[in-house]
Amino acid sequence: MALNQLLHRKSRLTRRRASSIRTMRNVEVPRYEVLRSSKTTVYITTVDNGTDYWELPIRYSKYHDFFTTLCKTDKKWVAKLPFPEKSFGFGKDSPDFRRRQLDLFMRQLNALFTSLSAEGQDVVMDFLEAKHHVYHYEREASIYDHYDDEKASRRGYKSSVASDTDCEDNSSEHNIDGLSSPSIAALLCALLKPRQYATTETDVAYDGHNASVVAPMSLDGCTSLCTRLGSTCQVYVWHNLSSNATCIIKDSVGVRRAVPGAVTTRRYPLSLRRSSRAIIRFGSSEGPHPLPTVAYSYVHGALWLDEAKAATVGWPQHTFTYVESIGECAQLATTVSQPLFSYSTTSRVCSVVEYDAANQPTRPSYMRMQDGRDVLFENIPAAFLVATAATSLASLAECAAACAGNQFGCVGYHLERDGRCHLVAPTMQPLRSSMAGWVPAPMRHHLTVDGRRYVTMRGYRFSESTHSVVPAASLEDCAMATARGNRSVFAYTASSGSCAVVPLQQRSAILALRDYPKVPAQFLHAGLPLDTITSMSVDSAATCAIHSLCSISRNECVATSFEPSTGHCTLLKATRSLDPVVTLGWLPPTTLPTTMTAMTKAAFFVTAHQDDHELFMSGPFLSSLGERGTKTISVYLTAGDLYTMLAWPARERATLMGTQAAVEYHGLYHPVPVTTNVTIGTHVVTKVTIGNGVHYFLRLPESGAHHFLNASLANRTSREWLSPVDKPDEFYSSYDEVRAVVQGLMEREAAGMAELAFHTSEPIPSHVVQDHTLHRLSGELTASIVSSHRTWSACAHVQFYYGYQKWEAAADLDPSTAAFQRHVWMREFAGVMNLKNTTTGWDFHAKQLGRMDISRAILPTIASCT
Repeated sequence: MALNQLLHRKSRLTRRRASSIRTMRNVEVPRYEVLRSSKTTVYITTVDNGTDYWELPIRYSKYHDFFTTLCKTDKKWVAKLPFPEKSFGFGKDSPDFRRRQLDLFMRQLNALFTSLSAEGQDVVMDFLEAKHHVYHYEREASIYDHYDDEKASRRGYKSSVASDTDCEDNSSEHNIDGLSSPSIAALLCALLKPRQYATTETDVAYDGHNASVVAPMSLDGCTSLCTRLGSTCQVYVWHNLSSNATCIIKDSVGVRRAVPGAVTTRRYPLSLRRSSRAIIRFGSSEGPHPLPTVAYSYVHGALWLDEAKAATVGWPQHTFTYVESIGECAQLATTVSQPLFSYSTTSRVCSVVEYDAANQPTRPSYMRMQDGRDVLFENIPAAFLVATAATSLASLAECAAACAGNQFGCVGYHLERDGRCHLVAPTMQPLRSSMAGWVPAPMRHHLTVDGRRYVTMRGYRFSESTHSVVPAASLEDCAMATARGNRSVFAYTASSGSCAVVPLQQRSAILALRDYPKVPAQFLHAGLPLDTITSMSVDSAATCAIHSLCSISRNECVATSFEPSTGHCTLLKATRSLDPVVTLGWLPPTTLPTTMTAMTKAAFFVTAHQDDHELFMSGPFLSSLGERGTKTISVYLTAGDLYTMLAWPARERATLMGTQAAVEYHGLYHPVPVTTNVTIGTHVVTKVTIGNGVHYFLRLPESGAHHFLNASLANRTSREWLSPVDKPDEFYSSYDEVRAVVQGLMEREAAGMAELAFHTSEPIPSHVVQDHTLHRLSGELTASIVSSHRTWSACAHVQFYYGYQKWEAAADLDPSTAAFQRHVWMREFAGVMNLKNTTTGWDFHAKQLGRMDISRAILPTIASCT
């Protein structure tokens, strides 16, 4: 094609509005469904074109025909994409495997859409039914049209006789004759480069979730990668670290930070608008009892922080990936004690807004809730007060009515003393797949330095003042003063440093204050000055106190009162108190056993890292904690420091938080950790007991641990030694020494137990996907100890588990166990995450949850180990 022809086509393209050539912002295959009528599997394909969102149920056969057609029009590009062929077995015909492969195929196809021929682009648009959703769709003349026509005439529609989807690459068919001139190449770039990047910033980086990290990569390569990834790339950060140039692609934008040497480019903020079409919806995240119930409110087509605000407001957003629902997103928000969250159904990303009322301007605001029970949230960022009523309003009810009838999609309101009514609203988005939600979460659980549990609810007070006041420097001091006075309830005012110790009133009823769902804080013949929410008749005190009935997030319910003589159940709430801020608190009575007695079974989980049993052995681990007569012993061989790259104390704290959550869930033992030290030979090992869960931490550094966990290196002559990461003056000199300590711990816990079970990683190497070396060595060490023991070799049940070999397989845990596992994982990451950072422990392995694969088991040959 001559240069003047090319320029003519450029001008024609401009005149006919090149912007009408639409590409899809996101194309994904997030799930599959089986049609009941025909038992046919369809793959739900979601499409987001920037102005509309729709879903298409597509059969595999239609996908196959689509792929075949693209192979005929654009073999060069399509040949390299991961399309799931008909595999005739070996698990690759499973719907979940095909769904994952189709999702990857469509994502990559969408990324190279502009590289396809005109004919190929039309095939894609027809397949996705885009012309029905893009109101001004028109296939414009392209600078590639002439080449496409010639290519098609040369190639025709031939397909290989070997396969109906033959996509073998033949690069000779794709040479663009006559387009090698540098000036023409520059013109092509000028025509095709989208205006989607802001001015490049130097010595600056942004927090946010890392979608991809590539090293080494040049700055130009990083820019190109961001372009290819489309809307997945919200910002890229390029940094030449130690001569290793690294490109970081982020799919969410967090806090702007000064980072010397970094080069950062953000996309232009989207053109967003507010709308009166926001309809407030209400939901409830209710897992199998006794998982906690969280009630929340939300609007479709909205986000709390859009790109513009994320860039200008100094609040990080905690970004969580692989979140299954908006309900789970609400639970994540309550877990990190934050009330505002956003969720995308297409990307399954949950963003929780984190802000500090001490450092950022906030206002107490009423947020609209179900049944007109609007709840006063203590701190809503001033940036979300988007409008003010035109005239002063005399009452809170008038302000609420102004919110309900406004044009900004109002979800909350704040009334000043001078009558100014401020309205709260998130930023509306063009896509309904985005949701902005809010959930009240004022309740917190605490532990005093001497191991006493107490629960608090900030911003509330009792309706009457019947108490004595003592000075207290902190909330914990107030709780401890209450305990010293043999009382259970208090109210703390930080501004005055006063602690009101509240006596329980004499009543005939059973008072149950909120605590963990399984075991509320019950007080017999007691009452408190609280307001009534509603009353009903029930069959027992246990029914009255169930968490799903009395939930702070649903109706601000803080307690129930059950009258045994009449079966009358009353739900109770406290009075809001934000001026001054008062925090109510109570010390639940210790009603559960604090020590283990009459134990008959010991279940050992011997792993390399602290989270291996939750990820790969979750079913037996969680269920054994629910057996009153079973000790669940976890032995962690390494510190889990990831070769010094992870903070091992945080990883230990996380696993302890997970066990505490499981002990709370089952409600059999008092869920307070007790830390002691155990001496085996010359080695001191930290022991932490929570209920019937026992943890031993050897804390060997991962760097070098494989030399001391490998039996094949046991007899070598060496002067090497290894110290635990927390005890530099303590030394292990050999494999045998490590093994002796592990066996000593096992024998200590197995003494007197009639039944023994050992759970560990599969030590036999895989020929397909290799497991972590330390996983395999931990299994090898455990198997060696058990098989050589004179009693255990005959009486113990030994079970081995796959790790990395199967963690991409289809999810197979039963729904109740899977929900329990996700709850534990949620509590674990909350125990370690830095509230001033956008990174979390959730993302490390959230996509691997829901799976457990037992490789083999060795059954006992005698009935008892005693």
